[in-house]
Amino acid sequence: MTKPKTYFAAMVSSTFNDLKDHRGEVIDALHHNDLLPKVMEYDTARADADVIDSSLQFVRESHAYICVIGPRYGQTPHDEARNPDRLSITELEFDEAQRLGRPILLFIASENHKWTRADFEFDAEKQKKLEAFCARAKLMKTDGEVHRVYAEFRSSEELGRQAEQAIANMAAQLDANPAPDAPAQTTEAEIVEDVLGLKPPLLRALPSYAASHSFIGRKAELNALDECAQPDAKDPVLLFEAMGGSGKSMLIWEWATDHATKAHPGLKGRFWYSF
Repeated sequence: MTKPKTYFAAMVSSTFNDLKDHRGEVIDALHHNDLLPKVMEYDTARADADVIDSSLQFVRESHAYICVIGPRYGQTPHDEARNPDRLSITELEFDEAQRLGRPILLFIASENHKWTRADFEFDAEKQKKLEAFCARAKLMKTDGEVHRVYAEFRSSEELGRQAEQAIANMAAQLDANPAPDAPAQTTEAEIVEDVLGLKPPLLRALPSYAASHSFIGRKAELNALDECAQPDAKDPVLLFEAMGGSGKSMLIWEWATDHATKAHPGLKGRFWYSF
């Protein structure tokens, strides 16, 4: 019996709006190296967790931690008990990763990086905190003088190149020496459920299709979809191409919601994405 493939997870920690493209480059590098990104882009809102809880839980569920520091300090949640110094979410995550002994990759924006005015931090207190965080993050220990190896990037593309190499090295280290107290590796089935929001074989639809009338007919097309969905199908990819308004979306929605699990009872999940 084939052993199911498992994945190490790495969290990408940073501010968001000023670093969207940069985060995308790092996430791509993680995918290229078969690591599971633990990122807010793949998270779903939870009513039972606040931002501190959910952010620190991401760190705990990860085998490694990647910190990207740009021109903004970021959100500083108010909580006298858990965040008395009003640190940013990114700095709280960094502290948790350091406390847990997770491998840390650090990337800091160069002074020569080109930003727009909207990207910068104009709050004087946050500017000071950002400078202090950068200085502290460069140290291996808060009470030491040994500097952490880090990279400075001048663009999102340069960060992508730096991250690709650094993450490849980190992946090899994780394979060779996984931390004994790190979480269990994630299986493909868990990715389907946790990352895509699917509990097999439920349908994940972004957004749901709103039909204007009831579905009838199209037996031949439904049969073609049934055949394509078989585990031993010769051609597992099927393209329906037709003029706009001919009912392609309604056909696929009908099959995905009412026929898919009958045609292939072993489906792990169904994902619908519409432009």
